Amino acid sequence: MKMKSWLLSLATITLASILGGAVGFALGSLLFAKFIPPWQIYTIKVPPVHVNEIPSVAINSTMEDPTGDIIYAKSANGELFSYTLFQENWLAIGDIPKNDFVFPKCATDWSDHPPVEHGIVDSIGVRFERPLSTILRCYVLSENGTLHVWIRETDLLSLITVVLGTTIVGIAFGCITEIFLIIHRKRRAKIPT
Repeated sequence: MKMKSWLLSLATITLASILGGAVGFALGSLLFAKFIPPWQIYTIKVPPVHVNEIPSVAINSTMEDPTGDIIYAKSANGELFSYTLFQENWLAIGDIPKNDFVFPKCATDWSDHPPVEHGIVDSIGVRFERPLSTILRCYVLSENGTLHVWIRETDLLSLITVVLGTTIVGIAFGCITEIFLIIHRKRRAKIPT
């Protein structure tokens, strides 16, 4: 009888650990997709007139640092402006240099888009895909006229660390919870009614 009780306890602890690990794995995957690593947000100097479109961006810097990128903005009446990030003032220009790359609307079209809080007028983004990591850069124009660049780097090692960590915590939580429940049931069984 003792052996059967011991095996039943071991089976319930194992099942609770597996369920806890599955919940931890799911939670880690969700956390990594939405919050980890966090987005870095840089404010871009406001253009001299109200703009309503970001027609293009020239990526002139490293993948992680947007300093030196040139953002192009267009007003409602067709005026064009350019700005080299964090370096100079906005300049009125006649035409945007030709670029064959099609920029997606990153703040709305990407499944892993930045969590922009204000209304979005326009956005334009670039994904730098590497074998073990991805860097996202999203330029966002808000309804209130502000411009921001959102940058996020995700890599396989970070994903494994987060998911493995939450899975281990889930396994430990499931195991400890079931052990406490077993101890509680045994104590209640010993109390005469």
